[in-house]
Amino acid sequence: AMAPAPGDRLIIQQAAKKPSHVSSAIVHLKQSRMLSKLMRVALER
Repeated sequence: AMAPAPGDRLIIQQAAKKPSHVSSAIVHLKQSRMLSKLMRVALER
């Protein structure tokens, strides 16, 4: 398993303080990961 990036860790810490936001934080993480992958693909072309 990959270690979380500093930004991811911050989101996780904030989510831990607010349990109701955990699911939305996870969704946000997945979206940001997808965006970074898309950006990398776009930059490689």
